[in-house]
Amino acid sequence: MDKSEVGFLKNVYVKYNDKLILEDINLSFYKSEFITIIGPNGTGKTTLLKTIAGLVKPYKGEIKIFNRLPGNQPKGAIGYLPQGTVVNTRFPVKVSDVVLMGRYSLIGYLRFPSEQDKKIARNCLEELNIYEYAKSNFQELSGGIKQRVLIARALASEPKLLLLDEPTTSLDILSQRDFYNTLKKLRDERELSIIVVSHDIGVVTQYVDKIVCLNKKIHYYGKADKSLSTDILEKVFGKNVMFIVHDKNCLTCGLNANDGNNQ
Repeated sequence: MDKSEVGFLKNVYVKYNDKLILEDINLSFYKSEFITIIGPNGTGKTTLLKTIAGLVKPYKGEIKIFNRLPGNQPKGAIGYLPQGTVVNTRFPVKVSDVVLMGRYSLIGYLRFPSEQDKKIARNCLEELNIYEYAKSNFQELSGGIKQRVLIARALASEPKLLLLDEPTTSLDILSQRDFYNTLKKLRDERELSIIVVSHDIGVVTQYVDKIVCLNKKIHYYGKADKSLSTDILEKVFGKNVMFIVHDKNCLTCGLNANDGNNQ
């Protein structure tokens, strides 16, 4: 394994109830890399993320994450935020307590968080610019702030690999831009590897290093540039699909020329 390689999948196949979901997946990802998996609904994106996380076992192929089989990584090495994550409580829960939940995989559920655990949680809130909400009721926050809190919870275990499944589904275009810029900052400052599942090729590809175009098979894996041809997009999304790219010339979504992050 290359020194900077975080993990790889080689000739991986996954089935659910004898139905082939993923076919011949070959993928490698590296330290400080920001990757998105794109494709329409029902094409295996979530299954691929769960396979990397060790939650789904392939029936064929080889996977190594941090040079170990999935599910055998050091505690806290992988931060995972499933699609539609909610915090179910019968009583109000403070934001600071939600973030502290991210430490439980390391300290155990029957032990009280130490001052160091609380400091790490506080640092995560500050890093995501939401410390002002530490004492707020999580359930009363906006969708965008809730997502930041859940990211802070995932970061509280101090992972080296962050897996996010459709994290911007409930966010508007401006909130998505802010969210992805935050992920880029985390990648750079923490040397964090990030893999995000998304169906919105028009927004996310402006922020990532590489994209995976998935429809049961990987039809493209590489930089989000002109190499992403119409032929590839049709294989992934089908024909007669309109693609809208948000860039500095888009006057209706707020991604304007004053945003130095757009190209």
